[in-house]
Amino acid sequence: MAYGGVLLSHSYKSLNSNNWIQDPNYLETDYLTWNTIYPHVTAKTSDGKIHFIFFDKNQAQYSYRILINHSFSNHITTIPISSYLSNNLIPISNDLYLIRTDNTVSTGKILFRQYDAAPLAPQNPQLSANPGDNKVRVSWSKNNEPDIAVYEVWRKVAELGGNWTNLGTTTNNYFIDNEYLYAPGAGDFTLTYKIRAKDIGNHLFRI
Repeated sequence: MAYGGVLLSHSYKSLNSNNWIQDPNYLETDYLTWNTIYPHVTAKTSDGKIHFIFFDKNQAQYSYRILINHSFSNHITTIPISSYLSNNLIPISNDLYLIRTDNTVSTGKILFRQYDAAPLAPQNPQLSANPGDNKVRVSWSKNNEPDIAVYEVWRKVAELGGNWTNLGTTTNNYFIDNEYLYAPGAGDFTLTYKIRAKDIGNHLFRI
């Protein structure tokens, strides 16, 4: 028996417009995608990407792709999902987690996979005087990615050539620069700091 296909596509519109624009590109999945035979799942991460796993009718396999802005990515990888299963995509910041079972009919395994993206930029950076010694204290809000390993703290001194120097790493949301006093407006040195988040997969937020 020959089965028909279902086209996966998307539309978008500007915030100040009432007109939806239909993307001419589409993906073809099996018509059974819409029930439990060939389930599909989607999730959006904080970097604006929409991730989806669907049954590719032409390739006869589950395909993982990303919708970025208004374009589908090419096939990224095959997801070994069998029919008749339940699965869940869980987005946490930029990371994505897939929890699935390999058999929902009889005893099976619970399987876990992670899409490990680079962390987001640390937010709310602030400079202040460290209590007790008045050294420069750099602080920020911790990332909500669960796999953050450390934060790198960098400093640039304009009067010394303006090159970035790695001061060290910390697992806290603050760092004390013991070389300089906090003296805004003093005019002796122009200090600039940046913080980079690194996860356990060595993915690093890029400045």
